[in-house]
Amino acid sequence: MFLLSLLLAVKSLAGLVSEHKFAQHSGQVVRDSVGTNHLVSGTSLEEESQDVLFTDRGIYLTPVSFLKFPENALSQTSFTLNSLFSIAMWVLPKSSGTLFSRFNPSNAGLDVVVFSVNGSQLDFIVEGVGTYSFGIDSK
Repeated sequence: MFLLSLLLAVKSLAGLVSEHKFAQHSGQVVRDSVGTNHLVSGTSLEEESQDVLFTDRGIYLTPVSFLKFPENALSQTSFTLNSLFSIAMWVLPKSSGTLFSRFNPSNAGLDVVVFSVNGSQLDFIVEGVGTYSFGIDSK
């Protein structure tokens, strides 16, 4: 389980592309405060086991819960990043698991980029390049 804190910001060379302030939301949709890249909790607009748990400090992600960028149940337009971008988030890991992954569009079973927590380290995996691990300070 993870606590993902108040803000998820995605930046590219063009500037801030998407910003989500989790403590200001509940329900199935997390509105994008700078654009139309709204996130959907789980796979649909209905309550389900894959939904995140909203708190006043952010969201809790269980081993099966997730937020989905467009294309999702709210928007049929895909969310696309150019080759240079950054994602910023504060995460308090409660156990090991995947924080973010992006699959290969031509092979949905193959993750191209994965950020995951493995015990006391953060792993950044780039398919075909390698795994980079960093220690986590839990204080």
